[in-house]
Formats: sequence, C-alpha cells, structure tokens
Amino acid sequence: MTYRPRHAHRTHLLLTGCRLAALAAGLSLCACIFEYPDPNCGINDDGQLNVTFDWSADPTARPEGMSVLFYPVDGGSYWRYETGPQGDAVALGQGDYGVVCFNNDTGSVLFENQDDYATALITTRPARLTDGLSADYPYSQPPRREAEQEQPVVSQPDAVWGASDGGFVRTSGQQSITLSPRPLVARYRVTVEEVVNIESAAQVSMAISGLTAGRILSDGAMIPVEVTVPGRMRRTAESELGGWLLGFGRIDDRGECMLTIYALLRDGRRMLYEYDVTQTVASAPNPIDVEIRLRGLEFPHIETSGGTGVEVGVDDWEVVEIELST
Repeated sequence: MTYRPRHAHRTHLLLTGCRLAALAAGLSLCACIFEYPDPNCGINDDGQLNVTFDWSADPTARPEGMSVLFYPVDGGSYWRYETGPQGDAVALGQGDYGVVCFNNDTGSVLFENQDDYATALITTRPARLTDGLSADYPYSQPPRREAEQEQPVVSQPDAVWGASDGGFVRTSGQQSITLSPRPLVARYRVTVEEVVNIESAAQVSMAISGLTAGRILSDGAMIPVEVTVPGRMRRTAESELGGWLLGFGRIDDRGECMLTIYALLRDGRRMLYEYDVTQTVASAPNPIDVEIRLRGLEFPHIETSGGTGVEVGVDDWEVVEIELST
C-alpha cells in the first residue's frame, strides 16, 4: 500500500547538550497525516518499483514487516511504504531520492525527525535505574557516579534493522531496488560467576552506562549523546547471576561504560556494585553481541527463616566498587 504524506509533525532533538526532555519528544510511526492517491495504490504491471531486502548481514533476522521511506532530493514530502520482510511492489514517481528502511514491528523505539532524510533517527523513552527490579519498587533511586549524573536513563530498544541508499534514481517503467538491512541494536550479555551468599539477594538488576542515545537512519551513525540503560538479572545457577540488555551501541573513543548491579537484600538493605567494563565493551569481537563475564561479587550473609520476601529497610544504598576480574 502506498501512502503519500501531506505533512509530518516535526520534532527536535538537540544533539549537543541533549537532555531527557529532548529524548522524550518522540514521533510514532503513525504521526503523519496521509492521503490515498487511488483505491488500488497506483500499482500496475508496467510501472511498478520492486523493493527487495537482502538479509545476508543478519540471516537470523525475523522482522514482521518493513517501512521504506523515499525522500525527494529536490525537497518535498517523503513517500512511505509498508512491506513484508522480503519486500513488495510499490508505485513511485520518477526522480532522485534518498531512501531509508527499518523494521516496523518495534514498540519501544521512537522515530524522530523522520520528515528529513539527513536527520531522521531512532531513540527510546525515558526510564528509571530500577526498572529491572520489581515494577512497584518503593525506595529511593540509586546514587550515580558524578560522571554519569548528566546521562539520561532510557529504556531498552527493540531489535532494529535498517539500511539506506542516498542516491537512488527512479526512472520510468519497471525497476528494482535492493536494500540490505543490518542490525542497529547491540545485545549485552552479562554473567557473574561464583557469587558469594547469592541466597541473600531477593531481587537483582543491572544497568550499563556510556551507550549511545540512538542512531541516524541515513548512515547508521551513533548519536553523540551518552545514556544509561537498565536491564533485568536473575539467578541462573547455584552461584551465578545472568541477564542481558539491548542498546544502540557505544561510540568509539567516548566515555566509560560502567556496569552497575543493584541488589535488594532479604533484610531490606540495598547494595550497589560497580564494574568498569569499558575495555570489555570496546574490544568485543562482535560489537552487536557483547559478552561480559565477571567474578568477585559477594553479598552480605543473611540468616533467613525460610521466607522469600524482603524486610522493610530504612538504610540508603550501599556502594561497592569492584576491580574487574574475568
């Protein structure tokens, strides 16, 4: 189906000095007002453009569908089409276009500035450091290192694949264009082995700082704004914790990536453990699938009476910095 937008609501994300309010100003996939050129979408056998996708960059990708946006180089509103994951035939007038595509089955991703080819980007919503703990977490938010206090805390994105073509020329008659989506979101897999007194923890979560706030769709470039992303953890073995989170990646030669583990103990205490994982993230063989494996986490010993709840505590967070051990 072909949609012709009359206009699109424009949002503004200031990449210099970006703050949480700017990240929150998202544009949903349905933010445009559309008109329908004709009931049959204008597709015919002798003038269609065949859009196909080459998934060789990630053969495991299984998106439900794709959005393809064609931006006229000489200005004017873009054309947007929704297709299946293998592509479809669309109706597009002659001209020079910049093209971007991305999967349209995302719920947590915000699309900003999508009426401009050069600045269209993806980002996510604001979040809390404790979002990996229980939804009704009743205590104060954990403290943050001075270097991270200005970083917005944002939610994890869904998996996103995207591609672009900055110089597509639409001629007359039947024609084809092949786009090659690649992953724009990285997975960070965290394992902490040999955890001492693991039974003392009632709930555990984590966060990774120093990740990028999002990606520019036209070239996949990372937005030069650092954020902190929270995620869940759970007990995965007798003395092991594990979890993973998704983020848009880390910009090379930027700041530190700190892994913080948050624990609610059964006696009501709140513990915060910090690891500097900058080198692990920066040197990962596969930057979109990063493994972080650690040791050296010890919870206080707590005598339990067999219950599984958390006692009411009044103490604030206790911070423990741990030297990285692999």
